[in-house]
Amino acid sequence: MTGVAKFKKELAAEYEKYKAGGPGTAEITLDEGLELLQASKDLCATFTIQKNDNLLSETLFDLEISTYPDLNDMIEKNKIYDSIYDIYKDHRETVKDFSVISFLKLDINNLQTSADKFVGMTKRLEKKLKNPEGIQPYVKLRNTVEGFKTSLPFIQQLSHPAIQARHWKRIMEETGKDIGEINLKTITLSKVFELELHLYQDKVNEICTEAKEEALNEDNINKIDQSWRTTFFDIVVYKKGTEVRGYSIKSPEEIRQQLEDNIMLLQ
Repeated sequence: MTGVAKFKKELAAEYEKYKAGGPGTAEITLDEGLELLQASKDLCATFTIQKNDNLLSETLFDLEISTYPDLNDMIEKNKIYDSIYDIYKDHRETVKDFSVISFLKLDINNLQTSADKFVGMTKRLEKKLKNPEGIQPYVKLRNTVEGFKTSLPFIQQLSHPAIQARHWKRIMEETGKDIGEINLKTITLSKVFELELHLYQDKVNEICTEAKEEALNEDNINKIDQSWRTTFFDIVVYKKGTEVRGYSIKSPEEIRQQLEDNIMLLQ
């Protein structure tokens, strides 16, 4: 077997591996794809050197010039994947920076600005791609950046004072994701991102709504309790005609009005 034939056989084997488990396949994650892309680019660079050596030899000895469609296809696909994975890499680093921020110091506007930026970049890239729906890394990238953006309103809801540790535990139960002991003073956004809230929108909304209603009810009860504690009842003499029969407090209507007045003052 000549050197060119051996090289083509090696190249064909790598091409099959590339199609079955390379950076463009559906079964891998974007993180895995990022590593596979770099490995493929390095390998293609090595193959290109060998290809050029073969072309030089064929030219010198006036032999038929060999073609390498498999190598060309990998190189062209990797250029496309590069444009996709570059956005993902930037998005991943941005989310990583946000992840260390305390949840109590959440700045939803900064998160929203970043989310909009990456959604915009992804949409602009889509216009440059032929059949973007058929390019698995692009589909994964779009789902990632849009999922992040969709999760932001739910993250904002969870920052409401009404949301207590017990509500976070319910969300963990609903999502099936255990992010450990909940301490609202120390929890970071990385833990919140792990919940993938955008995949459980209805349940998160339901729990947050119930929490706000619970807080409102507790507030009203506290106001009533405080009103009772600060309400003084006037004792009046009860007479029948001119005869004193005993003592009583003001009528129920007067008491109710007094309580309502006190609650209004507290508000």
